[in-house]
Amino acid sequence: MTTTRVQVEIAGMTFHVIGEDDETYVKALADEANERIQDVESHNYRLNDVQVYILSLLNALDEKNKQARAQEAADALAGDSQGVKEKLEEIDALNKRLKENSDALEAKDKKIQELDARFKESDNEKKKLEREKAALSEEKAAAEEQLKAKDDKIRELEEKNYETQMRLVDLNKEIYVLRGDHEQE
Repeated sequence: MTTTRVQVEIAGMTFHVIGEDDETYVKALADEANERIQDVESHNYRLNDVQVYILSLLNALDEKNKQARAQEAADALAGDSQGVKEKLEEIDALNKRLKENSDALEAKDKKIQELDARFKESDNEKKKLEREKAALSEEKAAAEEQLKAKDDKIRELEEKNYETQMRLVDLNKEIYVLRGDHEQE
């Protein structure tokens, strides 16, 4: 057999595959790998790339092993129609469970999305309240500054008032003295 070199793209990365298989087969494998990776990504959006690739590989190996076991069981039951019927029923039951699990997973994903949306709303409300709090703090600081300025002005006026009263007392004393001097003449 001849060795072929085929360039394929898997998960956005380019690979050069060297082997004895024809180009169509290798490209079909690459397409299947991309489909599996996209499927895992679409159902597990919180995983990083490496986790997605490993989970995709694990799923592929699981399917391969299950198919091998199913083939062994099918080979063992090849002449036994009752065994085949039981296995078909078992496969139908597994398919039903798989559908139920898939539906449950979709429901959980939807719930997660709803909770994420509610979290974002709460986070936005928190940020809005923090902005309002900051604005009120600024207003409070400005009001305290104005109050301090008014208190300073009141102290200043009280000091002037005190000085004026002291001056008035001094003037009253002078008037008294002047009147007393004037009466003696």
